[in-house]
Amino acid sequence: MFSQTKSSQIVLSILGLSFALVAILGLFVPRILFSQVEIAFNGPAALAEIRAAYGGLFGIVAILFFAGVYKPVFRKVALWCGVLVLGGFAVGRVFSLFVDGVPNTAAWAAFFIEGTALLACGILYRLETRSEERLSSLNSSVK
Repeated sequence: MFSQTKSSQIVLSILGLSFALVAILGLFVPRILFSQVEIAFNGPAALAEIRAAYGGLFGIVAILFFAGVYKPVFRKVALWCGVLVLGGFAVGRVFSLFVDGVPNTAAWAAFFIEGTALLACGILYRLETRSEERLSSLNSSVK
């Protein structure tokens, strides 16, 4: 069994690599990245938006995930970021399911993977919080 720290590092490493890959694809070959989910681009403005969001934002989030792997001070923040970002994806996908209908297999796969990662980040974030609370409680009882 992995320690809590090791589990957090594994989850954040996987997320960091995944987000970095999406960032690279979003920056350099957005048409390939989005062909699986039926998104077409009609001009430079559309490509600029995709490059900004998927290249820029995903790249910055990947850096935060990697910071959480290597710097303990960033670990809890990186896990919380995972909860927020992946939770946002889940809300958007569920909303789309009701408004737009059933997506293709690639979108279902993304929903499953993101949901699993959301659950992992949520559990690990809570464990990190409990560890801090126990440590704080021990420190205050020693004083």
